[in-house]
Amino acid sequence: MILYPAIDLMGGRCVRLSQGKRSECTVYSDNPAEMAEKWAAMGSKWLHVIDLDGAIDGVCFSNRDAIIEIVNAVKIPVQVGGGIRTADNVRRYLGDGVARVIVGTSALQSRDFAREVFSEFGEKAAVSIDSADGRVAVKGWTGYTGLETVAAARMMRDDGAKVIILTDIRRDGMLTEPNYEMMLDVADAVDVPVIAAGGVSSVKHVERLASLNHPNISGAIIGKALYTGKFDLADAIKKFPQ
Repeated sequence: MILYPAIDLMGGRCVRLSQGKRSECTVYSDNPAEMAEKWAAMGSKWLHVIDLDGAIDGVCFSNRDAIIEIVNAVKIPVQVGGGIRTADNVRRYLGDGVARVIVGTSALQSRDFAREVFSEFGEKAAVSIDSADGRVAVKGWTGYTGLETVAAARMMRDDGAKVIILTDIRRDGMLTEPNYEMMLDVADAVDVPVIAAGGVSSVKHVERLASLNHPNISGAIIGKALYTGKFDLADAIKKFPQ
């Protein structure tokens, strides 16, 4: 079970939103690179970084400088998402030293784009499927598609996705618990690694995800709970050596 500490960027600062709402924004640091070093020093083997300005506004590289600083500050791989709309966007981030680039809206709305990206970049490109009440959201969670969650996962798998990041929007930033049922439904439906996000707020939640004993549930993204102190990352890494 790989743990992915999350760093969400807005205006070059490290923030957390509740359910993806800009109006529910809390700033945790003006130095995201320093935050990245903190999580890496605890033993993390990956970082999960999202450009929230890019995701919501659809403008790639809104926080590129901060992302480059993060990549240069740590010696562990960093996956990055938010506002990535073209294959060239992916290439540029990989050129910046990002290990894996996350696509979402563009892949879900254009199967040609999805096939192009997954064919060219393989495991260096992941797809983010963000769901609320069984429906898939796009454009930084500001709009919804007609896609059902499991159907979207199957579609992305069929188009070549090698990694799926699955988020329950209703639980994101709410310090509740993951949507275990949704994670299992998607993991059962596809034969690619699924990274769970949304509501992972304690080490017990990671233990329960692991206890599902599903080979496709490969990791968990930890967000707000890290910053409030509710999630003990050092303890979690002891229990789940990375």
